[in-house]
Amino acid sequence: MLKRKMSLSIVALTSAVLLFIGVSFAWLTLTDIVHLGGTEVAVNDVEATAVLQASEDGITGWADVSAISIAGAVPGDTFYYRLVITNVGALPIDTQVSFIGFTNSVADILGDDANFLAGRSLASVILYSMTNTANTDTITDEPLATLTLAAQHIDIAVSDSETVYFSLTIAETMGNDYQNLKLTIDMISISSIGQ
Repeated sequence: MLKRKMSLSIVALTSAVLLFIGVSFAWLTLTDIVHLGGTEVAVNDVEATAVLQASEDGITGWADVSAISIAGAVPGDTFYYRLVITNVGALPIDTQVSFIGFTNSVADILGDDANFLAGRSLASVILYSMTNTANTDTITDEPLATLTLAAQHIDIAVSDSETVYFSLTIAETMGNDYQNLKLTIDMISISSIGQ
């Protein structure tokens, strides 16, 4: 009997501690202001949407696309894209854009795959250029393989949109070592912080 009472007491104490932890966690995650010692921290959500579009000439005919894919390119070919970022949150945001998720493959599976097997990538011969509607920042002919940020300091007001225009150009110096290669960028990271 004493053993049973002791077991029930331990279960009740453990349940009370877990309940206290759960309530504290819920309070911290659901309030807009968190007090940490003497410091008061405001918790605000930022939210943005983005649409990737492509155009044949960089001026007209913009159509939504889900990824950037370049195959069968020759020196001098230019591919035009834009990223329309809309702030749908309650705060102005500062946004930066990065390309991640590069996938290298062969353009024609029936063609010669020697360049792909040798580890070559179109990213080595693609030049990146960028302008945007938020500021005067530009990037001109930056090798895609060494690009760290596609765009940064894109300030977007609440319920407003800004556009990042960029082009990918196959370098004129590209030789036969890059034939039958395909590059797909299937993930673009858009990071925003409230201002």
